[in-house]
Amino acid sequence: MKTFLSIIYLFFITLGTAMGQSQPAIRISGKIMGPQAEPVPFANVLARFAQNDSIASMVTSDVEGLFELRLKATGTYTVHISYIGFEDYRSAPIEVQKVPFSYTMPPINLREDALQLEGVEVKGMRPKIVQEADKLVMDVEGSALSGGSSAMEVLERAPGIMVDQEGNILLNGQAGARVMIDGRPTYLSPRELASYLRSMSSSNIKNIEIITNPSSKYDAEGTAGIIDIKLKKNTIEGLNGSLHAGGGYNGLHIINGGAAVNYKTGNTSGYFNYDHNESRRPRDFFLSREFPGQALFAMRQQADLIESNSSDNFRFGLDHDINDKHSVGLMLKYVDSRSPVTLNSLGELLQNNQSGMFVDSKNKVDEHLKQRSANFHYIYKLDSLGSTWSVDMDYSKMVADAFSTFDNTLLVNGTPMGEMERLKSENPTGYTIYSAKTDFTKMLAAKRKFEAGLKYSQVISDNDFIFSMANGEQWEVDPARSNHFIYEEQIFAAYTNFNTSLGSRLKLQAGLRLEHTEAEGYSVTLDERTPRRYTDLLPSLFLNHKLSDNYQVNYSMSRRIYRPPYALLNPFLLYADPFTAIQGNPYLLPSYTNSLEISQVFKEAYTFTLGYQRTNNMITEVPFQDNTSQFTVFQQTNLDDMQSFQARLIVPVDITDFWTTNTFGLLVYQRFDANLANFMVNNQIWTGQVQHQHQFTLPGGVRAELSATFRSAAFAGVYRIEEQIWFDAGIRKSFADEKWNLSINFTDLFRTRMMYVSTDFQNQNTVVNQYNGDQAVRISLRYNFSRGEGFQLRSRQAGNQEELQRAGGGN
Repeated sequence: MKTFLSIIYLFFITLGTAMGQSQPAIRISGKIMGPQAEPVPFANVLARFAQNDSIASMVTSDVEGLFELRLKATGTYTVHISYIGFEDYRSAPIEVQKVPFSYTMPPINLREDALQLEGVEVKGMRPKIVQEADKLVMDVEGSALSGGSSAMEVLERAPGIMVDQEGNILLNGQAGARVMIDGRPTYLSPRELASYLRSMSSSNIKNIEIITNPSSKYDAEGTAGIIDIKLKKNTIEGLNGSLHAGGGYNGLHIINGGAAVNYKTGNTSGYFNYDHNESRRPRDFFLSREFPGQALFAMRQQADLIESNSSDNFRFGLDHDINDKHSVGLMLKYVDSRSPVTLNSLGELLQNNQSGMFVDSKNKVDEHLKQRSANFHYIYKLDSLGSTWSVDMDYSKMVADAFSTFDNTLLVNGTPMGEMERLKSENPTGYTIYSAKTDFTKMLAAKRKFEAGLKYSQVISDNDFIFSMANGEQWEVDPARSNHFIYEEQIFAAYTNFNTSLGSRLKLQAGLRLEHTEAEGYSVTLDERTPRRYTDLLPSLFLNHKLSDNYQVNYSMSRRIYRPPYALLNPFLLYADPFTAIQGNPYLLPSYTNSLEISQVFKEAYTFTLGYQRTNNMITEVPFQDNTSQFTVFQQTNLDDMQSFQARLIVPVDITDFWTTNTFGLLVYQRFDANLANFMVNNQIWTGQVQHQHQFTLPGGVRAELSATFRSAAFAGVYRIEEQIWFDAGIRKSFADEKWNLSINFTDLFRTRMMYVSTDFQNQNTVVNQYNGDQAVRISLRYNFSRGEGFQLRSRQAGNQEELQRAGGGN
């Protein structure tokens, strides 16, 4: 705690010192945009003396197209802007007659240079990972490794992201990350989210944004931060799109394909995307559980598991600009995903190291997810400075069915003892989700911006879990292990955010979000209600201090919440085998995280970040076991407290004009203490991750990529996960003026991505060794087509712009 207070003290000392610095006497600022009103980053901006055309000042625009020229003397100036693929821009004379002087130019729209575009060839390549002021952006669209992969496989390669043995997503070693698609929540449980991301093709993903300290404008859900998967958007006039097909082999066969069609004419644009996925992934694992006592009991289990996925994803959107100020849009989405799982295991039971008893289990689970979603949005542009008022309304209906069968046979010296135990469960869950929000943004003078908004969301979850046992040829419902559970949650939210410049080198953003939650879990079977009602104030503060043109420091502070997923609140007992079950916990409390980060950026490329997080009521899975029956129940529960210190480093290096590298490093210290069932847990560990990437732009439209990742040992709750290392490679070839793209990638080249998990808790020692079928080869072919007037001209500009925007994470 003293360390945390010391950091806060240094933060305000630095703030006070910086605010005391003098402001520049003369400033000329503006924003540069392209033909489609998209920001133009990294454009050259010069201020010239009007009388002799000599250069007085020179800068480049940032990732949002913004620039600021600082001058020293009065006089008459003109502003010149140049950028590859566009005509040069020259402003009217600007007279500076007094000091101080501040002038914001009207928005500058560059025009395409058709003659120049015909000869443009981009040979260099921007880094795949870029640190912006408030987020980390990983390019997916330009990666040779992404071809033929699913969204989950791409996410697992993102810096700082780890997926545990159950498909839960951890960010920088912390659970509680919020996964969004194009800024919209998914509202899925961790298991359903993993299934959905495995069904989503990477072909339609532009980039992945990782926001560890989001502002108050974002939903406060997600104590570890936000992972926002950004999909590709069309800016090309006319009819255009792409077709893609691919396959792979990881011990089993993988097939995928799909199409994207876009149409834009005048003020109206629309798109239709379809993806189909057929994949199977083998998993081998060994489980050992020991129960020390007067008579040592142990179980050794060897299992083979195959996870399959067959999915169809449809996405349709339509946007229309009514006039220069008003625009409306509609988005529809439908997902049909079936994920059957087969598990065959042989468990050996030992008493005082005496063997001879085995349990032969054959389990099957068929999960089927259907989701229908609709979004309507309206935007009103209040002025030419960027002030807007917007409205979003969302509706989503999901049905997640899970049908499971369990066949267990007890063997003694290879001979079956009695009849086979046959069990089954039906676990249908329905979700109905409504949300509406409105956002207001007002651009004020002197680079100030005020934001405010309201949001309401309602979620209704209905789960009727039925567990049955076979009695001869008849099935009998077991009421003790069946449960009907209904959960309803309403969240009312309001936020305000204010941005301002405190001189030429300081930018401040302060925000406050209020969220009121009303929720109730109702077990129809037990006639038990668990109401929840709480109100939270969640502040955020950001400070950007530009010490020089090549060095800046960013400070950020925030408080966030993580509410338990709906499925974890259902108190049903999900049977796994004769000695194992999973049970929900209706008494889970939300987690809260207070976070502080200090990030240093050198030459707009090299980033070093220090962070501290303190989480109360952290939610994690814990195995509880009965010493008499040796029956283990895995249940989510709240830990008392967790502290985390982090250091992150990003180092991009351009070795040549065709060879770039990018290194991401993460070092984390974690400590948490808890009293669980009168058993004290005190875990602390140093853990780290290093991801090193090489990208090559070769002649003939060939791009290659190599990646090596190392993760040291880490804790996930009471579980210890041992170190991992693996290597990936990919190559992409473009043909026929980039109309055809062929990608081949290899993941886990040397089959080294083994997962070793262990825990020593409550008189139980558990070890799990498993391999998740990560070694694979995939091939993907994409064809880009167009029937739009001027397509060749616009596609070349867009291709060049994409590479530059990826360097700054632009959308």
